[in-house]
Amino acid sequence: MFVGLNLPDSNGSSDQSVVEAALQQGYDMITARITSRKYRKRIQSIFHELEQSSNNSAFFTTGDTSNRNSPVQSPELNQEETVGGTFETQVPSPGLEDVVVHPGAHISNTIALASPWVEIDSKNPRVANLSLQVLEHELNYASFCGLPYVLISGPKRRTNVAQYAQAVNTLLHKSPYVQVVVHLPFNEEHTVSASSGASVPPSDYLSVWDVWNTIRQLCGYHPNLSVALQVPKQSPKSYVLSRWFTEPVSMLIISSSTFVPNPKGFPVLPKAIQNLFFQFFKKNPFVILEDPYDSQFTGGDNAFLLYLRHLHQIKPKQTACEEFAAGYADLLQAPLQPLMDNLESSTYEVFERDPVKYNQYEKAIFHALLERPNKKLAIAVVGAGRGPLVDRALKAAATADREVLVYAVEKNDSAYVYLHRRQQEKWGDKVEIVKGDMRSWKPRTYINIIVSELLGSIGDNELSPECLDGAQAILDPKNGVMIPSAYSTHITPMMSPKLYSAACSIGRSSPSLPNTGIGMGAPVSSAMGSKTNANLHTPYVVMLQQVDRISDTIQLSWRFKHPSFNVLPNNQHNARSFKETFHVAHKCVIHGIAGYFETVLYKDIQLSTNPDTVNEKSKDMVSWFPMWFPLSEPMYLLDDSEIDISFWRLTDGRKVWYEWAVETYAIVKHVDPTSNASSSSRRNSTSAVRRIRTGASEIHNSGGKCYAMIL
Repeated sequence: MFVGLNLPDSNGSSDQSVVEAALQQGYDMITARITSRKYRKRIQSIFHELEQSSNNSAFFTTGDTSNRNSPVQSPELNQEETVGGTFETQVPSPGLEDVVVHPGAHISNTIALASPWVEIDSKNPRVANLSLQVLEHELNYASFCGLPYVLISGPKRRTNVAQYAQAVNTLLHKSPYVQVVVHLPFNEEHTVSASSGASVPPSDYLSVWDVWNTIRQLCGYHPNLSVALQVPKQSPKSYVLSRWFTEPVSMLIISSSTFVPNPKGFPVLPKAIQNLFFQFFKKNPFVILEDPYDSQFTGGDNAFLLYLRHLHQIKPKQTACEEFAAGYADLLQAPLQPLMDNLESSTYEVFERDPVKYNQYEKAIFHALLERPNKKLAIAVVGAGRGPLVDRALKAAATADREVLVYAVEKNDSAYVYLHRRQQEKWGDKVEIVKGDMRSWKPRTYINIIVSELLGSIGDNELSPECLDGAQAILDPKNGVMIPSAYSTHITPMMSPKLYSAACSIGRSSPSLPNTGIGMGAPVSSAMGSKTNANLHTPYVVMLQQVDRISDTIQLSWRFKHPSFNVLPNNQHNARSFKETFHVAHKCVIHGIAGYFETVLYKDIQLSTNPDTVNEKSKDMVSWFPMWFPLSEPMYLLDDSEIDISFWRLTDGRKVWYEWAVETYAIVKHVDPTSNASSSSRRNSTSAVRRIRTGASEIHNSGGKCYAMIL
């Protein structure tokens, strides 16, 4: 965790001595202004020359128009008259006497603060024009100095957010090497009633997020645009916290007044604010401390810094899955296709590091053996890889006191060689190695138990149904069993600006990672982005972190059972379709669909990646990451909305692919004006509800043109 100090110096200057003093106190960085008060006076003079009327000069003479900690103001404030026309006045760039920061080693420990007095969203075009030029000069100078971050105040009025966003977009394109960070409050603060003196909560806790969403959307999800959140003093709503967690929050700014004294007088944070920090620590944002010198807490100025360090040390431990996937959170990977491709040894090795999965498989094989009276049984491990299920089958047989012959069937030439080595070193004549495709293998006798681990991130996406359809011909027709015996796909809508941006950028800045098979995925090829929007019509395997589950429900999409008794030509019996409605309580944006699976290995022995059932069925299992089906265009939803998701698994006998589409609806309560019922009963009626369609996506991956699994 990096903690910075917002310097109290009115000039906000930064040099090596200032930075070294902060570092000696234990801070990692400081904030500093880019330009001085003298530069502001120069701009003020220009404005006076242009604007003879004193009515409009108040902007530059009265100081800041708003508190920098609350940059989003209500529509009633700052109601200037709109002035028409355009302005060609060129604002001079700052000179030596106008800047308070210079290049040097200290720059890497400095966050730049843009002038808070500018108003790029002013209704006065002259003020807006001059303000934009000032920011252009400041960002240009910051880029020259090597300052990586420039913090700018958020919009000062709600009625001109589009103009603010247009100005920010201009800055982003003119200064491509600077990260522009917009300072916003977490949500609107409580107000005090003038009549009763009581605390009045905001009417809309997501109004500030709504402003940010508009800015981000109008700026095209620019990768150099992020947000700095002012940590609230009141406990945040859980859904507000969830929304902000998905966003590119690069900084948390906290005032010393947010802290409360513990019994000994030292500063601590309320439990709700502690939980906010614990959540955002996963994103590793900068933490900027304000006003540490203005407090009366025990422990002095450094007490706040020491507490923040302590808070980071006591953050909750990572789950087993988070530890396993370190460095892979929100990284898009192409789903593996083991039927079409031969996997590498390192990929198999990753699978084998999951004891939970293999313990459950061993348990399933053990119980299947116990319930079969035959003293000598045949087990086929189809798709044996490097043999982990062979090991578990032999161990289960020994525990169940059953004599078995295990067939290890594998089509991968290299894995076939490795299996022979395992046979020589450990298995001996208890195992027979078979090279070939499980769908065409013809053993000498029927198989009592067929075991496979072809499950993908949503169960069927590695063609397990098609592979096991072919293998079931060798199953003992009287008493044979297949492990797994069934599996199902489960989906839910999600919000994730990060994953949407990542999919859009494939082919331009894809990270280079080894083909590890982490979470049943492989690195995404830039070739996927060669077609128009192909990268947004392609499913991905991804360890979901910066996502918001915008609906409370995860719905079952479809199931497969083995053995299958209704095999149709061209694989049509394995086609599936699904349509379901998801309720959304609070305004949000849907960026895609998350997919999970549940599987029954044998009777009550199960595995799951579904967040609602994973702890019950296979806690700490790490083999599979969820699947992500992106939308080509994000879709905005209002409070109390509904999403209809249509999802298809299609096949033509040569390949299998998925298609998906989304429709959004506003829920409107309709009151019949001709009704004789009382007004109160009409308001409380639940029958007069209408769904009004507000949007529909295209059908993604139509015909499997962008992604398909080859049979």
